[in-house]
Amino acid sequence: MLYGGTELGGDMSCGKDGCGTLFSIDPTTALENVLNTNTGPAQFIRGLSNQGAAIYETLSGIYLGRSVNFGELVKFDPGSGHKTVLHKFTHGADGSYPFAPLTYNSGVYYGTTTEGGDNSSCGNLGCGTIFKYVP
Repeated sequence: MLYGGTELGGDMSCGKDGCGTLFSIDPTTALENVLNTNTGPAQFIRGLSNQGAAIYETLSGIYLGRSVNFGELVKFDPGSGHKTVLHKFTHGADGSYPFAPLTYNSGVYYGTTTEGGDNSSCGNLGCGTIFKYVP
């Protein structure tokens, strides 16, 4: 099975462009299946990796009214449809707004954020981070 994510579309509660979806494509039949539709405040799939049965994805956060979500790292089980938030980024030392695809190496997932982390030389938005997650 091949997995992918859309940045926009799906549930429209995030605004006029939607919240994004997670989908699978069976390479033998070319059939597409929407596995999950994101809803605010974390949306926009930015990184995606699967090893074994689970799919790990990063969702970039958004500003909704007075609340801000700086992004999340989530685990999705395509068999049950259950999504587990593994980490909520805080815009502190852990960074904020994950962006690039997740990389898997020797049991560890790596990713990057565009903001947060050290702000001594990048101003109040921060320089971004490289993070790792060990399941």
